Amino acid sequence: MAKKQKNVTGELDVAEGESWLSSFLGFFERQSMAGLPTLGEQEPEIDVLAVVGAAVVLRLQLDRLQALSAQKVEFQVDGQNIGEAPVTADRVAALLYTPAVAGCFDLDYVLIGASGAKVAEPRSLQPVKLHAIGNEPVVCVDAEMLFGQRPRRMKSTLVKLAAAGFSIVYLDSDRRNRIVEIRRSRDELGLPLGAILSLARAHAAFTSFSVDFRAVFFELALRRLRSAGAAVVALYAEAAPAFAAHLPGLTSLRPGAPVDPQALQRSAALWHKQRRAAPSALHWRVDQMTAPARACPDNSCEVVLDNRLARQQLFKAIDGARATVDLQFYIFRECNFTHELGVRLARAAQRGVSVRLLVDALWSNENFLGSWNGFLQDIRSLSNIAVLAADPVRISDNLDALKLRQRDHRKLAIVDGQIAFVSGRNAADEYYYDWREVPIADWTPAERIPWLDAHVRTEGPIVAEIQRSFNETWRRNGGEGKQRAVAKPKQRGNTLARLVIHEGTSDAHALAVYEALIAGAESHVYIVNDFPVLHDIALLLHDAVKRGVRVTFLTGNVLARRLDGSFFRGGRHRELFEYVTKSRFGDLADAGVRVVEFVSPKAINIVVAGGRVRPYVHAKIVTADGCFASIGSANLDVTASYWEREANLLLEDPVLVAGLEKKIESYARRGLRLDTGSAAWLRELPQRELVSRLWPDAVLS
Repeated sequence: MAKKQKNVTGELDVAEGESWLSSFLGFFERQSMAGLPTLGEQEPEIDVLAVVGAAVVLRLQLDRLQALSAQKVEFQVDGQNIGEAPVTADRVAALLYTPAVAGCFDLDYVLIGASGAKVAEPRSLQPVKLHAIGNEPVVCVDAEMLFGQRPRRMKSTLVKLAAAGFSIVYLDSDRRNRIVEIRRSRDELGLPLGAILSLARAHAAFTSFSVDFRAVFFELALRRLRSAGAAVVALYAEAAPAFAAHLPGLTSLRPGAPVDPQALQRSAALWHKQRRAAPSALHWRVDQMTAPARACPDNSCEVVLDNRLARQQLFKAIDGARATVDLQFYIFRECNFTHELGVRLARAAQRGVSVRLLVDALWSNENFLGSWNGFLQDIRSLSNIAVLAADPVRISDNLDALKLRQRDHRKLAIVDGQIAFVSGRNAADEYYYDWREVPIADWTPAERIPWLDAHVRTEGPIVAEIQRSFNETWRRNGGEGKQRAVAKPKQRGNTLARLVIHEGTSDAHALAVYEALIAGAESHVYIVNDFPVLHDIALLLHDAVKRGVRVTFLTGNVLARRLDGSFFRGGRHRELFEYVTKSRFGDLADAGVRVVEFVSPKAINIVVAGGRVRPYVHAKIVTADGCFASIGSANLDVTASYWEREANLLLEDPVLVAGLEKKIESYARRGLRLDTGSAAWLRELPQRELVSRLWPDAVLS
C-alpha cells in the first residue's frame, strides 16, 4: 500500500517504509563502480611540479583523525617554512606558493593544533619532492620503461641529458599508483632526480570500464606541463605515441637511438622565444592546449542566448539556402519546433537544395536496436533530403558500455558553406522557444518550461572548418553520396575563431580548452552550465579563486523550480540529477566562487507566484579575462571531457567577449546567489549528500 510522504520537494509517492532515496542507494550498491576521491584529495607520496615565477597551489588532504587535531598546516620546502594554510571543512589545506629558484626540493607538512603547537612532525619517511622548473629544457620519461629489462638502456641517455642541464620528469600512466616502485627503481639505477607524476588518480573513476585512457591522460599531462611554462621538448618512450603529432616541437626519444642535446636545447630556446612572443600567459596556454585546432581570422560571430532569436536565425538561414543545408543534432524530438523545421527543410528541398540531417542514434531513437524515429522517417521520404543516424546500435551488434557512452553530442548547422551555427541546442521546443512564448502556471510540467541555451552564428573562414567536420562525421557513419565541397568563405569580421573537435575516448580536447581558460585567467572567468563539474575543473576553479581571479558560475535547476524553491512537476531522474549537480556547486561556493542560479525575466504569460521561474541552464559557455569565449556542445562534466564527441568554437575578440560577459553579468545580477548557509540549502542537504556519494564522476552526466 502506498502513502503520501511530504518532503521539501513536494509530495512524493513512495512505498510503505521505503523512500526513493533508499531505492536509489540500493541500486548503486549493486553496481561495481569506482568514484573519484573527494575534492582536494591527493595521495601523500605524489610529487609536485611547478614553474619558477608561477604560482602553484600546494594541497594536502588530511584524514579524519588528523583533521580533529589540526587547525592549520605548515608547508615546508627543504625544512624551511614557506607558509601556513587553514584546514577547511573538507579536511583540505591549500597554500598558494611561487617558487623563486629551480631545483628538486623536499616537500613536507607540519600539522598545527588550535594552541599553535605542532601535533605532527614533518613526514620525513615519505620523500615527496617539489620540482621547480626554470628555463631549462625538460624531458618527460614514460615511467613504464623503469620496469622489466629496459631500465639500464636508458641510464646513459638520461644522465647525459641531466649533465647538460636538462630537467627530467617521470610520468606514469598505469592504473596503479606505482610512485614508490618508480622512486626505488630510479634511485637504485642512479637515474637523475626529478618529479614522479602518477596519473593513477585520473584512472580511478574509469576502472570499471574497458576503455584504455592511458594515452589520453598522458597527452593531457604533457599539454598541462607545457601550458604552465615547462619547456617539454622531448618524450622518452619505447615508441612514439600517436598524439605526439599534436604537440609541435616535441621530439620522440627511444632507447638505443642517438640523442643530440644541442638540438633539443635549440628547440627549447625556440620554444621560449615563442612563449615570450605570446600576447599573454593566457594566450600561450590556449595555444598549447588547443593544438591542432587552427586559428582562423576574419570571422563574423554572434553569440545568441535568446531562444526565439536563435530559432529565427536558423530558419532564416535555411529559408535563404540556395544549394546545401547540413544539420546535426544530438536529440531530435517530434514537437512544434521540429514540425516547423521539417516544413522549412521540405521547402528548401523543393527548391533543389540538398539537405543532410544527422542525429545521434541513441538519443534520437533512430536506428537504435531496431527502433526508428517515425517523424524522421517521414522527413527522409522527401526528395533531396538524406537522414543518417550517428553511431547506430543494431540488434546484431555486440552491445557494450562504450556503444552507449560514446555518443555524438555535437549540434551543428551549415548553409551553403557560408553560414554556420555551433550550438548547444537540440531539436526540441525547450531549446528554441522563449519564456515569453510559453504559458507557465503552477500546473505546467517542467518539460514544457524553456531552458537557457546558446549558439554561435558565424560567417567567414571558420565555416570551412565546420563543414569539414560535418563531412567527416557523415563519412564515418557511412553516409552515401558525393561529399560536400568545402567552399572558401569570404572574410567577414574581426573575430579569431578555432573549431575545437573532441573525438570522445581518443582525446580530451574539449576539457583542455576549459583548463586553458580557467588556469590562464588573471582577472575573471564567467561560466554558464548546469552539469556536475568534473573534479579536475573544480580544482582549477579553487586554484583560480586563490590566485585572486573572480569566478562567476551561472547555473540553473535541472528540474525547474518556482521562486520559492519548490519543484515543478517533472521526472524523478531530473530531481536526482539536480541534487548531484548542486552538491558540486556547493563546494565551489564555499571555496569563493560566485555561484548564481539563473532566473527567467518576468512575462505576462508566467502566472506563478513572483511571475518568474528558475529553469534549467543548458548553455555551455566559458569566458576568460574579456578576451576568450568558448561556446558549443561540451559541458564541464566527465561525459563531455572523456566520452562523447563534441564541437566548440573558441572565439578571441575583446569586443564580442566583453558584450557576452556583460550579458551574463546581467543574468547573474537578476539571479539568486547560492548560499550554503541558508535554510533552503540546508533543507536538501541529506538528499544531496546521499545522491552525490552514489553518483561517481565516471557514471553519467
